[in-house]
Amino acid sequence: VAVNDMVVERLYGLIKANAPDAANVALLGLSYKQGTHVIEESQSIMLANRLIDAGYGVNVHDPAALEDAAEALGPAVEYWSDPYECVRGADAIVLLTRWPAFKELDWERIESGAKDGCLLLDSWRELASRKFTKFNYVGLGLGVNVKCLPTV
Repeated sequence: VAVNDMVVERLYGLIKANAPDAANVALLGLSYKQGTHVIEESQSIMLANRLIDAGYGVNVHDPAALEDAAEALGPAVEYWSDPYECVRGADAIVLLTRWPAFKELDWERIESGAKDGCLLLDSWRELASRKFTKFNYVGLGLGVNVKCLPTV
């Protein structure tokens, strides 16, 4: 539990440091792991709640867990079945659950519609090999093309 809480606070700190207060944050992936709708102990749900409590606007998408997420999060967030609609107008996009479909999204399309300086926080470094011009890309962990930003 302590490790989960620490991860949520680290992600929240990165968002707070790099996206304006009351920003619109898009969370991609809500289930605790790919291939399931289970959200119990999901860091994504914990992060959504943390952002809601801090006054952020939160959009969410997951290929399988939207219904369960709606029960857990209620009307405080916007639920999107289309990931492209979920990220439209976001100040920060957070790639959380490692669904293969997220890596295969048209990231050029997403970036072309993104705000300049939109934070793209990649929890799995799935997009580390891509070159972005508008995104402020942060790949968590160690490796090539990973930028470390301070937390608050």
